[in-house]
Amino acid sequence: MYDLYSANTIAAISTPEAEGGIAVIRVSGEGAIQTAAAVFRSHKGKDVLSAKTHTVMYGAAYDGDTRIDDCLLTIFRAPNSYTGEDIAELSVHGGVYSARRVLSVLFNSGATPANAGEFTRRAVLNGKMTLPQAEAVLDIIKADNEKALLFANERKNGAVAKIIDGVSEKLLSVSAQLTAINDFAENGGEDSEDSSVISDILPTLVQARKELKKLLSDRWFFDVVTNGYSVAILGKPNVGKSAIMNLLCGTEKSIVTDIAGTTRDIVEGRIEIDGYAVNLFDTAGLRETSDPIERIGVERMREKVRHADFVIVLHDHTRPFDDDDTAIKVLVNEHNKQAAYFENKADLPNGTGQDENACEPRISAYDPTSRDVIINRLRRMITQTRQNPENAYLSGERQLSAAKKASTALSDVITQAEGNAPLDIISALVSETLSALYELTGENVSENTLDAVFSKFCIGK
Repeated sequence: MYDLYSANTIAAISTPEAEGGIAVIRVSGEGAIQTAAAVFRSHKGKDVLSAKTHTVMYGAAYDGDTRIDDCLLTIFRAPNSYTGEDIAELSVHGGVYSARRVLSVLFNSGATPANAGEFTRRAVLNGKMTLPQAEAVLDIIKADNEKALLFANERKNGAVAKIIDGVSEKLLSVSAQLTAINDFAENGGEDSEDSSVISDILPTLVQARKELKKLLSDRWFFDVVTNGYSVAILGKPNVGKSAIMNLLCGTEKSIVTDIAGTTRDIVEGRIEIDGYAVNLFDTAGLRETSDPIERIGVERMREKVRHADFVIVLHDHTRPFDDDDTAIKVLVNEHNKQAAYFENKADLPNGTGQDENACEPRISAYDPTSRDVIINRLRRMITQTRQNPENAYLSGERQLSAAKKASTALSDVITQAEGNAPLDIISALVSETLSALYELTGENVSENTLDAVFSKFCIGK
């Protein structure tokens, strides 16, 4: 236990303050159970102070002799609790006033208000979870699609820690080997050939760097899972982009008219494919125009293509394939984007001068089966990029920055080793790399870093 919190009992409402089925007030700290006992009375007269861990009692919450609400009291005794401290949780009927009234009585009985994320912070300080696991808790809370939740749970289960522990063990073995050699030499032993030592440790260092680089290279997938795939819908004006957008979203997201250039700005929608969030962007049609507002829309379209994961390209099968269609293909190829091409407006008769080489699937915004055609094409592209949820993925800028710092330091170690640098220099650089890894896992972080991490949490978690 950490002395910082041992004498400080905190309390907060852990559920949203709104009308609902239940409201939970959490109390943690050395005096948590005594504080709860001052508020709770068992209907069967059970003694709160002697209650065993992981037990639930039914009773009521009181303010002095005034009954506030029926209540369940759940006891978790240290160290077998979320925070590693004694915890008492009082569950009352959902609502704002009842929960706040109970919380006020707890404060009057000796508890102090919890800060944002303080319960989880105590869990980290008391060794119940690592800092990356705590950050995964926040990812779980914020998850808004199936895969984001799945991957966040894997991180909470320690996927990142397993990789970092493996890299750290390799570096610790190298550090121990170098320390032993230096100690032996300082005690009068025969000096070892540096080149021989380096040849022994270099494979271990290279393997450690390989594992760390994979962790960094896979980071992009965390962003995809968390924020969703980005898909831009492209085509020249009046090709039917907005109608296809509405078909995919199942709602009127975009304005649809027969007037070319109706869409001037980016219109966004979100769907889900196999548990992955997919963000759709209806863009302005690509064409040469003198309209300054439309030109801004075209430039925003180009910017959206640059940042998109995939693109949907539409061609109007009733109109000739022209320079604007060609310009779109050139734009897609310039940015090396995976693209799904479709001949739109299949519900209309063929026009004159249609591209004879067109062989893309024909779709229509007014044919519900066309949605399945488009979704299946997107599904295939997603399948080509998705990764194993059991892999380790860095979450947030703090983890990414620490991992990059460790990777850079480890590359310096290898560079110096390959250049036959003195062993004491290599040893110092190994220690620097380990320090960066410990910053990533939370074993070596400042109070300011902890403050920054847990300020993103809600009060009560």
